[in-house]
Amino acid sequence: DEIYGRKHGADSYQSLTGQPMFLGQKSNALFASMNMILRYRYTYDKKYARRVYPYLLAVADFWEDYLEYENGRYVINNDSFGEVGPWQKNGWQKGYGDRNPITSLGFLRVFFKAMIEISDDLNADRKRQAAWRHILAHLSDLPTYDDRARGRKRFRACDGGSGSALNRVGLDRIMLHALVFPAPNIGL
Repeated sequence: DEIYGRKHGADSYQSLTGQPMFLGQKSNALFASMNMILRYRYTYDKKYARRVYPYLLAVADFWEDYLEYENGRYVINNDSFGEVGPWQKNGWQKGYGDRNPITSLGFLRVFFKAMIEISDDLNADRKRQAAWRHILAHLSDLPTYDDRARGRKRFRACDGGSGSALNRVGLDRIMLHALVFPAPNIGL
């Protein structure tokens, strides 16, 4: 048997079951929620909000549980800024382990603000809003790097960890898409 053209074994895709999945990224469900949130914000259609709210609530459940509160701020550990997988050949597992990827933090800011809005609009889960407000008020800042050579502060892919994005700085196309669209953290 072959899976994706590879024989079963220690390096097969099948061996990933139970291992870090989803290309190492925890932000995929958040990313999917951005279009739902934007559609809601453009239309304020309560019928649509009721239809997508169960999905959004499940995403909120995950992040409320996954975020770690450390030294007065919420942090994201063992996430991946970029996609990580066996196609990267030997040692690909070392790509896991980013701390506070900028994309995940950007999505979370938009997400929990929207959860409060939708919760109010649907008159649902208002008791959970205190937790969502606490997350928003204490979420880690977007990671930056002090670029002394250019005399400016630049965005960084993540603020630490052992993952593949540790030393990536700047506003490359992936960060640009995440922070401008679909998660409007940065505008004109």
